[in-house]
Amino acid sequence: MKGVSVLILFFSLGACSQTQIITSPANHSLFVEALSTVQQKLEDKLQISFGGNAVGLQFAIFDESKALAMFQAGTNDAIYLHSKYQFCDPKQIVPPEDAFQESIFRFCSPGSLKRILAHELGHKYTAIIMRRYAPYGWMSNYLQGRALFFFEDKSSKSIASEGVAVYFQFAFERELRTPHPDSWFARKTTEDKDILKYHVGYSMVKPILDINIHHGVRCIVENSFTIPSKGEGYDFTALLRYREKMIECTKAYLERN
Repeated sequence: MKGVSVLILFFSLGACSQTQIITSPANHSLFVEALSTVQQKLEDKLQISFGGNAVGLQFAIFDESKALAMFQAGTNDAIYLHSKYQFCDPKQIVPPEDAFQESIFRFCSPGSLKRILAHELGHKYTAIIMRRYAPYGWMSNYLQGRALFFFEDKSSKSIASEGVAVYFQFAFERELRTPHPDSWFARKTTEDKDILKYHVGYSMVKPILDINIHHGVRCIVENSFTIPSKGEGYDFTALLRYREKMIECTKAYLERN
């Protein structure tokens, strides 16, 4: 299996204050079709349901982030794709001969686009579970249409939400990747803020969601955690203790149902 360390794409949850929505391209329906395909595959593969909850798909300029896409929960949930995607053809598989168009293709190949949509749908699924079980819980601002956690270095909310989203992304790609071993958490104290939440988050949530995704996400949104300081960094072994509690929580819900 591939290691989680190969994850290099940037995603985010919420919309930063400088996000500018732009007019959707003429082939917008093809992007909607791609989103529908990804959602159906995730439902089939993970044995989950999005419950017919619609999610909008729009294009935007992210002035202050490296994100390729963002999910924003609200009255009308929406996935925002980076404005660069307006030049894409979601169905184009063979790279074009033109050099400029070929560079665009490398950015937005169908595989890359669907992988990003799968990640954002992981955020969407978390919002669905939160509305049902913990609308006023520790991650409730997830549902309020705000700029959420993008620039918070080691936010526990960011680690939890991105961990679930990466799980969905990897599940869509083909196979779930091996998480970092427990010893890795003990060695880790600091890292680039945009990367850390993906590595730590996925390694934390995978053993929980492997038991049951619905109940696993429920346990996470119902139970908060914090990351204590350690010297100039953080003690990420606290996440191992949280993970064990969430594993027991997930098993308990599973037994009741």
